[in-house]
Amino acid sequence: MLSSPRAFRFQFLTFIGLRLAILLLLPAAALFIYGDFQHYYNLASWSVPGHCPVGPSACWPLLDYWYEFPPIFPYLSIFILHLVGGGSLPTFQTYAYALALVLVAADAGTMILFQALARRLLPLRAAIWAGWYYCLMPAPLILSRWTFDGLTTLWMMLALWAIIEQRASLS
Repeated sequence: MLSSPRAFRFQFLTFIGLRLAILLLLPAAALFIYGDFQHYYNLASWSVPGHCPVGPSACWPLLDYWYEFPPIFPYLSIFILHLVGGGSLPTFQTYAYALALVLVAADAGTMILFQALARRLLPLRAAIWAGWYYCLMPAPLILSRWTFDGLTTLWMMLALWAIIEQRASLS
């Protein structure tokens, strides 16, 4: 078995590699057909002047219309849309791939936190196996292209890590 730092690094690279491979090898129609990315794009597009359904100016979530999620994700979605659109409305595929890359970064943070928790709570051999289990679980690999749950998971894992590390103010 690999030494612990090397094993965790290899797990992390495998984890990122699997996510990027799916993102780069499958066409957008296959990646985003079942999820909510189109809905997120449609709502974010309302923030571009001329695309709001109720007037010529931009519409903003929780100010001009109701949005069922806390404000962090809607405004992150709008930021991504404006970043890749450069002031105009980008194509859905451009937005969807940019959002998917942000979610890959969130998944990477979750993997790092998971490994840190496993090293803290389990014997070394069990921690390495737990890391492989998490790395190769198919559900997060597939579902991360459908919703923004990776962001929620990242924040919950960060809070759990902070509690275990006795950093209550961070949690």
